[in-house]
Amino acid sequence: MPNIQVVEKSSHAKVAIDEFLRAGFNTDEIYLLTCKSDISQNLANTTNIDGSGLSNTNLVNPDTNILQVDEDEFFSKMQSLGIPKRDAERYKKSMDKGSIMIIVSKAV
Repeated sequence: MPNIQVVEKSSHAKVAIDEFLRAGFNTDEIYLLTCKSDISQNLANTTNIDGSGLSNTNLVNPDTNILQVDEDEFFSKMQSLGIPKRDAERYKKSMDKGSIMIIVSKAV
């Protein structure tokens, strides 16, 4: 099962990603997951840590893989990672509130 952290702000996502990198994971194994339903807010959370305006550049970590999924894709992605449906539903509720998921897995 992958390592997962759910965070509220891009600054927290950056800290989580840095911790995973220090733990020995590489950027190919780290994914930042947001929902398309709230795409502009999630992009602001994940790309704009300095408050200077919306950007297409990932300032959290330039090498981190960003996945933006809709509801159907979310559950499919969780299933492909071996995350039980009950856990996926809990993560989805957090995502619906604007949270950001950091997933570390070789199986994404």
